[in-house]
Amino acid sequence: MALIACPECGRQGISDQAAACPACAYPLAAHAREPVGRGGQPQPVNTVEQTGKRWKTMKLYAILLLIGGAILFASGVNSTSGVATIFGTLALLGALILGVIASIGAWWHHK
Repeated sequence: MALIACPECGRQGISDQAAACPACAYPLAAHAREPVGRGGQPQPVNTVEQTGKRWKTMKLYAILLLIGGAILFASGVNSTSGVATIFGTLALLGALILGVIASIGAWWHHK
């Protein structure tokens, strides 16, 4: 039995007899099969993508900033100075930028 590296994720120390990589589920063996369920019927393999906490936290901050910006914007519409409207607009713009960066980062760095 030899230990190999996964060609997909690069994880070291995987048995050459393994059907799939334990880290990324990349099929390693040519004879890899889907798991068999009740009655001998093949079951679909479920793949779970894990998004890092960093990107989820950024999305949460973007949502909170969006809510705060909308409240500021709405409260500043009827005021005479317009300062709340300016801060609300900046908060909405910041929320948009942060949300786009978080979405791209989560897509780019998915596991």
